Amino acid sequence: MIRIYHPTNRNNNRIKEIDFLRGFLLLLMVMDHLFFDFGQLIYIISNFSMDQSLLSQFVKFSSSYLSWDFRINFRIFVVMLFFFISGISFQFSKNNNKRGVILLSIGILLTLGSIIVSYILKDDFVIIASIFLTFGLAILITNFIYFVINKILKNNTISSLFLVIIGLLGAIYFIDFTFNVNVPIINKIESFIDLIDVILGYKQYGFDDIPLLINLTAMLIGFGIGKLIYPNRKSLFSYFNKKIY
Repeated sequence: MIRIYHPTNRNNNRIKEIDFLRGFLLLLMVMDHLFFDFGQLIYIISNFSMDQSLLSQFVKFSSSYLSWDFRINFRIFVVMLFFFISGISFQFSKNNNKRGVILLSIGILLTLGSIIVSYILKDDFVIIASIFLTFGLAILITNFIYFVINKILKNNTISSLFLVIIGLLGAIYFIDFTFNVNVPIINKIESFIDLIDVILGYKQYGFDDIPLLINLTAMLIGFGIGKLIYPNRKSLFSYFNKKIY
C-alpha cells in the first residue's frame, strides 16, 4: 500500500487579501524611509557632500521626493490605510489590549530616549508622536470604544456598524481638517498643551509624526468592518481554496 503525503494546509487559513495589502503597505513604507535616509539622514550621520556622482544624484532626487506635495498628501492616506488594515486584523488576533500596552510603552521609552540623545548630542532628535505611541494608543482607544458601545447595545453587528459610522464621520472631519487647515509646525515643545496637540495632530513637531485622531478613525472603521465581513475569520476568497483529492 502506497501512502501519499499531503502537506499541511496551514496557508489556507491565511487571509490572502489582508496579506497582500500588508505587503503592499510594507513596500511603500520601506521605499519612503529609504528616500528619507538618503534625503535627510545621510547629512546627519556622515560628512556627505554633493558632487557629480550617481549617489549625489540619488540624494538630490530623494530630497526632492520628500518635499513633493503628492508624496506628503499620499503619505497621509497610506498611514490611514495601515491603521485601517490593522483594525481589520484585530478580528484575527488575541490580546489586543496587551499588544496596545506594549506598543504604547515602547513609544514612551522611545520619546524619553530621544530626549536623552538630543540632550547629549546638543541637537534636536526628539520623537513625540512615533508610530509605536500612536498605534498603541489607537489600539487601546478602539477596544475601549467598542467595549462601551457593545455594553450599551448588546449586539455585535449593530455595535460594529455604529463603530464604522463613528469612524467615517471622524475621518471626514479630520481629512478635511488636515487638508484645509494649515497645521502649525512648532520647533519646540513649550507646554503640556503643545505635547497633547502634537500627539492628537493639531500641531506638527517632527518629520515622522503620526497624528492620533485621523488614524484612529481609520482603525475604528477597520475594526468594525473586520467584525462584519470576517465573522468566521476566513478569507473572502476562501472558496478558491477547495481541496482537490
